[in-house]
This record gives sequence, C-alpha cells and structure tokens, in this order.
Amino acid sequence: MSFELPSVLDLHKTNHSWALVVVAFFLALFPRIWAVLLGAGNKIYDPKSPRDFPTALRNCRDLNDKVRGRLIRSECALNNAFENLPLFAIAVLAANLEGVDLWILNFFSYNYILCRAVYTWIYIWGQEDDYMHPLTRSMVWFASQFILGMMFLLPGCGKKYEVFARATISRSI
Repeated sequence: MSFELPSVLDLHKTNHSWALVVVAFFLALFPRIWAVLLGAGNKIYDPKSPRDFPTALRNCRDLNDKVRGRLIRSECALNNAFENLPLFAIAVLAANLEGVDLWILNFFSYNYILCRAVYTWIYIWGQEDDYMHPLTRSMVWFASQFILGMMFLLPGCGKKYEVFARATISRSI
C-alpha cells in the first residue's frame, strides 16, 4: 500500500505556465510600483514624462545616496525584467504548443519566477552592503537564463530529452 501526499499545486495535471506569465508581468512592474507608489520616488516621478524618471533621480538632491541608489537600481531592474518578459512568454508558448510534459513545464516556469524575484530583490536591496558577493546577481540572472534556455530546448528536442530533464530534476531535488 502506498501513500502519496496530495499536491497543493498539482504540477502533474494542471498547467500553471500561462498564469505565471501574468505573474512575471506583475513581478516586472514591481520595481516601479515600489519606487513610485510605495517608495521615496513618488515625489520625483512625473506621470507625464515617465522616461525622465531616472534622470530626475540622478539630479534630485533631496534624497540621500542610499535611497537614490535603490531607486535608480529599481529602474534598472524594471528595464531588465521587461527585456526578459517576452522571452519567458515565448518560451511558455513554445513549450505549450509542442506539448512539453506539464510537470517539467510547471517546474521550469515556477523556478524562472523564483529566480526573477530573487534577482529583483538582489538588484534593488542586496547590492548596497558588502554582505553579498558582487557576482551573486549575475549568477541568479544566469540561472534564470539557463531555465529559459531549457524551456526553449525542450520543445525542439522531443520526448527523449524530457525523460533526461525529468531524471536530472528528480536527482537534484
């Protein structure tokens, strides 16, 4: 008699990847929401010319250097996220069209979101002190790009590589 705990996310039967594209979109918006609506940038941000926000931040003398650095890095994180968002959406589309195994697709999609969330945190807050190695952000970015690469390769490689991916993932967990 075997006992299996029910999965809360049910990664084997339910496709979460499409919803995670929407989550990635809001995760990409988070730096601007934090900087403008919740942070100190709301005094500087001009909704009539949002592209001038980074320049206005650099020229503002009302902010201390630490806060200004966070706000400038939040804009950089926003730009990076929106540069990566189409790649993730296309990878999800390709994997869904080709019928990649749901568990593998969900696994890579959730890990991509996790990497992007960690990357955003490191980009905005994790770089201002010396307790984190300077290459940490780059390593997390590389991990997210590796996941995207796997999501692009799996549809083109067929079922035999899904077996390899599943075996590799199960050994690493």
